[in-house]
Amino acid sequence: MKLSLTNSTAIDFPAVDETATGMGLMAVVRRVAASFREARSTRRLRHDMAQLDDMILGDLGIGPDEMARIHSGEEFTPRCWQV
Repeated sequence: MKLSLTNSTAIDFPAVDETATGMGLMAVVRRVAASFREARSTRRLRHDMAQLDDMILGDLGIGPDEMARIHSGEEFTPRCWQV
C-alpha cells in the first residue's frame, strides 16, 4: 500500500496480513495462559510443601532455618535447590 503525501513522494507500507495478526494474538494468549498455569502450579507446590513435616523437608534438603519459611507459605527457593 502506498500513501502519497505529495505528488513527488510516496511512503510504502507493508500489507497487513490478517492471519499473521490473528496468529500473533493467539501466541500472546497462549503465553499468558501458560504463565497463569505456571503460577497456579507454583502456588499449589508451595501449599503442598507447607503441609509436609520437618523430617520430610529435611530429606528434601531443606535446612532448619528454611522450614519456618516454607510452613508460612513464603515464596522463595531453598538454598539447596539453587543452581
